Amino acid sequence: MPELSLVLTFVVAASVAGLGGWLSLRADRLAEPPEGRRRRRGPAAGTVVAFATVAGALGVAPPSGVALRLVAVAILLAGVGALADRRPLRPGLRVSAEAAAATAAVLLGLETGATGTTITNLALVVGFVVVVVESLRLLDAAPRAAAVVAAPAVAALAAVAAAVGQDGVAAAALALAGGLVGLVAAGARRPFQLGESGCLFSGFILATLIVAVNPATPAPLSLLVLLPLVAVPVLNATVVAQDRLRRRRRLTERRPDGLPHRLRTVPMSWWLTLLVLGVIQTSISTLVVLTDRGMAPTGAPISAAALMTLLLLVVAGRSRMKRSAAVGFSRTSRLVGLGLVAAITAALVPAALALVVARGGLVDGAGATERALSAARKGDVEASGAAFDRAEAAFASAAGRLDGPLVSLGLAVPVLGPNLSAARTLSSLGEELASTGATVATSAPNDLRVAGGRVPVEEIRRLASELAEAAGVLRGAVSTTAGIETAFLLPTVRDGVADLDSRLVDAADSAELAAGAAAVLPGILGADEPRRYFLAVQNNAELRATGGFIGSYGELVAEDGALRLERIGRSRDLNAGGPAVKDLIAPRTTWIATAASRWPAPGRASTSPLTSPRWAGSSPGCTPSRAASPSTGSSPSTPSAWPPSFASPGRSMWTPGPSPSPPTTWSTSP
Repeated sequence: MPELSLVLTFVVAASVAGLGGWLSLRADRLAEPPEGRRRRRGPAAGTVVAFATVAGALGVAPPSGVALRLVAVAILLAGVGALADRRPLRPGLRVSAEAAAATAAVLLGLETGATGTTITNLALVVGFVVVVVESLRLLDAAPRAAAVVAAPAVAALAAVAAAVGQDGVAAAALALAGGLVGLVAAGARRPFQLGESGCLFSGFILATLIVAVNPATPAPLSLLVLLPLVAVPVLNATVVAQDRLRRRRRLTERRPDGLPHRLRTVPMSWWLTLLVLGVIQTSISTLVVLTDRGMAPTGAPISAAALMTLLLLVVAGRSRMKRSAAVGFSRTSRLVGLGLVAAITAALVPAALALVVARGGLVDGAGATERALSAARKGDVEASGAAFDRAEAAFASAAGRLDGPLVSLGLAVPVLGPNLSAARTLSSLGEELASTGATVATSAPNDLRVAGGRVPVEEIRRLASELAEAAGVLRGAVSTTAGIETAFLLPTVRDGVADLDSRLVDAADSAELAAGAAAVLPGILGADEPRRYFLAVQNNAELRATGGFIGSYGELVAEDGALRLERIGRSRDLNAGGPAVKDLIAPRTTWIATAASRWPAPGRASTSPLTSPRWAGSSPGCTPSRAASPSTGSSPSTPSAWPPSFASPGRSMWTPGPSPSPPTTWSTSP
């Protein structure tokens, strides 16, 4: 999206919010009776923000994809908040609406791979959205505070999204930022609150866009870059929750006990309090943008957020607020807290220990596999099979350590879950591949070399099915590794997955080639019936595209794995053959080609039909053979397949006709 469109999006949203907010606040002021009792006549501030965001996002350059769907869900959630502004909802109903909206966002395309399973990813997104929305609600207890803090956060998200080409996300974030800024400007002389509708709308968009944006900083480090954007609202919610639990008050009600009210009694004026919160949030947001663009260290935003929140806590600790005496945490609160600590410990510790211990087995299995492949290339079948057995045992040991109910709890932990899932996949793949390798090594004959001029075609045919099965296993392993989510993997695990994927692709290609060769080679070498092949000996002193001039020709016979040269002659015999038509017997594929009165050199520019044969048809039951490429060695005469037009498709066999004279015009019949 052009930068001008983004600027116009912000300006339109800010203008609509500024005008709408001014009219709304003025209508409320004119509606106040002399005794001072307030009666709302204009729309709520949250409704103004939602309307301005939609006007800015859709009026200039409508977002597409997931961003548009998120704005639509946010509008529905704002409608629930508008009802709550008129008639307070029970906290359970409001939180349920927030959770339902987050679930709808995931179903509509909002994705994250921070944990190891789809269910835990959904739970993480739902929990994050609910926490951010409720944190913004608690901050909104102080006039203007929620708008002042949320505006820089969504503006930073817009900058990060625009830098990586996520134009829809950038437009939605800038529209919300413009709406909040315009409302703050309109309420400069009259305090306002976003209300339920504004908090639900703004908090939902802020939380979901943090999940939707794909920053330039790779995951999982991107979490350290983006999460500080909600540090101030979450810190305020944490302070409020801790204080209310000690005084046994409801966590969801709006009360003047948050950080802004504490700073107000330090003492600070309201404008100074809002300025402090705005400067802190703007500083964190600026560091987020600079870090994502590589202009600041990765840990800068999280470090700045920790330092500034610590200063806020120190200053707020000097508050002179009049509060009721703390009676301490209730028994239920203590039990819930201990349960959370126990659950986090149970999810983290067993999985982390299993990963550390299983790493040795994975490394041993990989090393044994390398030794097995090396032995197989040297033809040492026994050593290869033994090494594959050791690799299978090592991978099985690693898989056993990564299995189990306690270790599986780690799948629900962000960052740890994807690494545990990837390690499980690698260990199971390694065990399956090692088992397949051991089977092939055991089935393979001790020696597949040519002995006495004969290729062991029986052994090759027996091995063909094993090779085909191994190729299928390898190709399935390639699909499995391609499906591993690498965004949140640690660098060592990510590098291991990438290296394995590259090796599996090469191995699968080689296995498929070997399986195909084993399937057709016995037939090519005459295992079932003798095969005859035309041999052209070319003079590479005058090279052409496919070799040189034909100096001699011959007839090769393949029978039961052995090759013999049946006869050999000079090219002048071919040229003296005359116009007689001979049969080129190809019972499985059929060609028709004609030649000039002289045999042209392979690769010579010629209008002869021989250099451009015409495909005439095919017959069933063929196992075609591929003609050999011409040699370009230093010998003056080198053999190659002829004619080059047949070698190009590579599917023909020749049996000489009744006359020993070679043809000048060839035809074939099934």
